[in-house]
Amino acid sequence: MGIAPLMPRALCDRPALHLLTLAWGIATAEEAASLAAEIDAFAVRWPKARFLIFANTADEAVLCRAAGLAVIQFNQLNLVDETRFTPVDGVEKTVGCRLRRWAGSLQAP
Repeated sequence: MGIAPLMPRALCDRPALHLLTLAWGIATAEEAASLAAEIDAFAVRWPKARFLIFANTADEAVLCRAAGLAVIQFNQLNLVDETRFTPVDGVEKTVGCRLRRWAGSLQAP
């Protein structure tokens, strides 16, 4: 997952937070459970790794949370370059606030 397999020695013994955006939709409990199983298998080799799933929709967040995953609703479109894409006027930017609130709840392993 992510870059960890490319740098196994650098990351296997150190705490690392992996932010995972979903490039596909999670529509069923089985799909969320499959992702959780993949993360659990990854954690065997990288036990200090922590994962935060960025769910594109509220439904994905609910399914991931039910599968035991750390998740926030954070649509990947939040990562769009605003110099190339102009947000709609009057839309409050809450993304940074959500990430700070979540990061504050992390506990050291």
